[in-house]
Amino acid sequence: MTTHELTGIRPVPLASYLAGLGLVRLLGEQVDPDATAAWQDNCLVINTTVDDLASWLVDEYVPTPVLSPWNEGSGFGVKDVKPRDRLTRLSESPSPRLAPFREALTVAAAVGDRYRRRLTEGVKKDVAKEGAVREFRNQAPDSLLPWIDATVVLGQEAYFPPLLGTGGNDGRLDFSTTYHERLLEVLDPSEARHTRSRTLASDLLTGLQREQLVSEPIGQFDLVGAGGKNSSPFGDAGSLVNPWAFVLLVEGALLFAASVARRHLHGARRAAVPFTVISSPDGSASGADDEKSRGEVWAPVWRRPFTYREIRQLFAEARAAWRGRPAQRAVDFYAATRTLGV
Repeated sequence: MTTHELTGIRPVPLASYLAGLGLVRLLGEQVDPDATAAWQDNCLVINTTVDDLASWLVDEYVPTPVLSPWNEGSGFGVKDVKPRDRLTRLSESPSPRLAPFREALTVAAAVGDRYRRRLTEGVKKDVAKEGAVREFRNQAPDSLLPWIDATVVLGQEAYFPPLLGTGGNDGRLDFSTTYHERLLEVLDPSEARHTRSRTLASDLLTGLQREQLVSEPIGQFDLVGAGGKNSSPFGDAGSLVNPWAFVLLVEGALLFAASVARRHLHGARRAAVPFTVISSPDGSASGADDEKSRGEVWAPVWRRPFTYREIRQLFAEARAAWRGRPAQRAVDFYAATRTLGV
């Protein structure tokens, strides 16, 4: 076993935390089920049989299929020229590592065509979208289910877990097509691109910056890296991201797969999203009475080594109780944490 102190993977910002989860998940599912991970000294420490994590990512990692045929700009619409080109390039790649993606794309394309046909027939967009998600989940291969469950939950009505926006997009930023674009960069087999990808992966894990970052969106996961107004000494700055950081954060976000829950929620008919509650101005330094928010995530940081099986179980349970009731607001989660009701 090799101990890796990943000083570039930290609990904050959220992008870094999710990237750490993604790396642990992929190692546990694809190569070393006995690998352990813990957050120690403000970084992620992994014990695994994999000697070189950066090389494993570049040469062996198998991407999880991430497809959103119900979203505009995801590659399935008539006007989605660039996103569709990314899908084509990934599907035409001969790499066996993309076999799960090619299988999932066949189903996604058929569902996307039927969804847009319903729209032209006059079906309301919300109704057609919910139908497309339901159909997609029923027909999708198992490899796609984590992405679907992390982006939308179908109960009496559709619910979108806030971590991945509204069904896999945050405004005009579609996470799936952005993920495809980053994959094309890090999995490019040409010699120069392969070397660059290896260095970028190493930079992410070690916290160094030997390769130039790309000027592409990072979304809500890193407010500093996202740029914007007054984000630099010179005023506005563009978004910067390590392509591997975006790939791994999407992989890590899949641990937040949600479901419709009744058990443990005392009959409450709502989605059960891991470590996610309704925001409130109490218990949070950034809270305000008039603040608009779709939710608040209280992500766990564990100090002793856990295997991926244990981490997956932790996220599957993800419960907190305060005074005999499940924590549903941020202040409840704070109280539950303080009283060890978690």
